[in-house]
Amino acid sequence: MALTTPTDLICVDLALGWQSGRNLSFDRQPIQEATSNAVRYWNGEADDWTDDEFQDVYEYTISSGDGEMRNPAFSRMRIGQKFNIVLPHEHVDFIATGGTVRTLRRTPHSSYLRVVDTEWNDVTFIVVGAVVTLSAPAVRPVNIFYRSEDYVILKSWRDGLAEGKGDTSWTLTCADVQQGGAGP
Repeated sequence: MALTTPTDLICVDLALGWQSGRNLSFDRQPIQEATSNAVRYWNGEADDWTDDEFQDVYEYTISSGDGEMRNPAFSRMRIGQKFNIVLPHEHVDFIATGGTVRTLRRTPHSSYLRVVDTEWNDVTFIVVGAVVTLSAPAVRPVNIFYRSEDYVILKSWRDGLAEGKGDTSWTLTCADVQQGGAGP
């Protein structure tokens, strides 16, 4: 019998096992630089982070919950390391009545992509990359729910131990490297 991690988080670099990933909490927010008028360096070039291209770039914090017995493989991770991750967070998009195509802001992961009308009926579609195409024009608005494949950079991590209880705790903070991009 194979034991798997109890979380929907997908991240090979964390090496979560059956004793880790319990009751995780996930926070997502726009990168703080995008809410200021700061000019920062991004991929070696100075950019105004209030530009539209940075408005869909996120910072993520993942924290362990009660019952965590083992930490992820943090000893192998370094600040600035880049890796792929699929968080349980859903992104939501839509296709208006009469429409048939929508280009999503992020590439959906095959683990979760659902297309439903406003009455929660499944709608037939195909997806190629980040483009969702309905088999027929929408007769009412259509909602698209999906989990994305993201390429992130590690900003920080920390872990702790409650020796008497044998519980551990950990937090990982990372940010998008490129908008909606999958890693190399």
